[in-house]
Amino acid sequence: MNSVGISDNINKLNGTHSDDELLNNVNQCDSKAVVAPSTTRPCFLSAIPVELVLSVTRYLPPKDRYAFAMTCQYFKNLILHEDLKTSKAWFAGLSVRHREHFRRIVGQINDHNLSGLLESFAKCTSLKELFAEPAIFGFRPLLCYTISELMAHCTTFCVARQVVMYKDKKLGRIYLSSDGSNLFFFDTRFETCLVKPISRCLDKKEPEVSYIDITDGLYQLCSPNGHCLFDISAQETVIHVQTQDGNWLRKMTIPHIPIITSSFSAPIPPVYEFSTDSCHMLLTFYGELRILKSTPDGEWAEVAIFETGCSASFGLFSGDGRCIISYNRIDCLGEIYGIGTDGCWAHEFTISSEVEHPHDKVDRATFSPDGCLVATITESHLLQVHAVDQHRNWTRLNLDPIGPVNSVVFCNNSRHMAALFEDYQTVNIFTLSPDGHWLLKKTIDHHRVMAMDFSADDRYLLTSCTGTIRVVDIHSDFMLREWSPERWDEFYRAGFSGDGQYLLISSRKALKIFARNRDGSWMDRNTFFFFSEWKRLSAATFSDDGRHILVTQRETARVIGLGADGKWRIKVVINHGDRINAVRFSCVQCCLITASLNGVVKIWYLRDGQSDRKLPSAVVQ
Repeated sequence: MNSVGISDNINKLNGTHSDDELLNNVNQCDSKAVVAPSTTRPCFLSAIPVELVLSVTRYLPPKDRYAFAMTCQYFKNLILHEDLKTSKAWFAGLSVRHREHFRRIVGQINDHNLSGLLESFAKCTSLKELFAEPAIFGFRPLLCYTISELMAHCTTFCVARQVVMYKDKKLGRIYLSSDGSNLFFFDTRFETCLVKPISRCLDKKEPEVSYIDITDGLYQLCSPNGHCLFDISAQETVIHVQTQDGNWLRKMTIPHIPIITSSFSAPIPPVYEFSTDSCHMLLTFYGELRILKSTPDGEWAEVAIFETGCSASFGLFSGDGRCIISYNRIDCLGEIYGIGTDGCWAHEFTISSEVEHPHDKVDRATFSPDGCLVATITESHLLQVHAVDQHRNWTRLNLDPIGPVNSVVFCNNSRHMAALFEDYQTVNIFTLSPDGHWLLKKTIDHHRVMAMDFSADDRYLLTSCTGTIRVVDIHSDFMLREWSPERWDEFYRAGFSGDGQYLLISSRKALKIFARNRDGSWMDRNTFFFFSEWKRLSAATFSDDGRHILVTQRETARVIGLGADGKWRIKVVINHGDRINAVRFSCVQCCLITASLNGVVKIWYLRDGQSDRKLPSAVVQ
């Protein structure tokens, strides 16, 4: 791949030369050339109208556009200002879940891994210099947008390193931290955990590998940011924390609480729940809840203990990590705890049961993306929705009459709600009015619904079931209905991209990609067939930025990328000797990680190859 700043066209614009020197070089051309006399001043490069410069630069690839920005401070400010507007618009168009994911990734980037973040795209430091003033240029959205653009314009993948993690052993589980810095491997017996940092493609030094002894563990749990490993045994939980130098230390131990019924009573391990930012952790013991907070030195300190007086409950964090709801089917109605402005946790609200069902307990709960709404469904499938105001006061919202409900999904701005009935065949869409009343917007009759999902802009609701996919426009009568014509290959999975511009529908043998038009309709853009009598597609998902699709089919994985012309093409086909059990994109390290059950892990990095039009379906062994 060409390094940023060494493009032939861009190097002609050398910022070290003055405009007079450039003019002299032009005058020293062939003496036979006829040069018309001019009484006007010479045309300086910086004197070109801004609109003309931007109309040219927007067609340049990202690496050439940033190289052009390095020619002088004027063009750097101009292009970065324009890119910031574009990146903010792109960032705002993503769903709440994807925006939060990118925020967590960029928030975990420090000076150590930032220095090599874009090394796979640039051998010089020009790109890093562009982000020298994050407060001015909006570091987070611009960095995420830059990585996404670079990944989209790269046309091929190359094998940077193939690692056999366990010789003659099968991998039990693989886990990639959210910042893409660490890989966790567990053997099938869960006797050892191996933690391997992901190094850069150009880094010749093999990274250190840490081994954590988990011989006594019943099961293991990793924090979302990948910096804590919980080894949960029958008697206690041991917490291992990664230090700044990359080593792992045994930090603390949490003893389990036994049920005092007899001398033979065994301790019950707690149920753990992490907040999305990995700053807080909820421990649900028998009869109590404990909230722990991560300290800068890697310790976990208890910040609150609540006596529930009931059996073990389920605990759930809101998306913003400021609320917790605890519930169970036996003797807990549903308790909400929140953190105040002083950082202290306190009990805020108790969800009451219906008058006609006094013994009905909360069976499941769902927070809205902003954490201001919570929907609870009882054992009798009764739905309640509560909202919290700025003073942390919870109130129950009025809801149009509705039958038994099985599940609920909120849209990104929390103004719409889809409720699936108990029969799995009817979906009601509600809209929240300004007075706090949920109004019935639409009713959709379907076959057995398997999944529901809102688009990023909250305009469409996707419902999927075996054989039929429906996309409903909430504000109009438009409906896209796609059904499988053959029973042997019915559609069974569908999902929107992170920006809501593309729709992916997959079956056992093929997948279809729909693109959203400007008028709001959907057009069938591409269809990929992977026919095999005994190999079915096991997974097909979008990457976070929506520019790539990861497809797995037994021991084969494919990466389908969106080209500059708007067409989707296969960028690489990856073959393993055994069934692939994990495929992950590392947004920070700009690489793809695949692992199979035979212990082989491959790390793939992006690189520039031939143009998209000439790109074959490269098969890499």
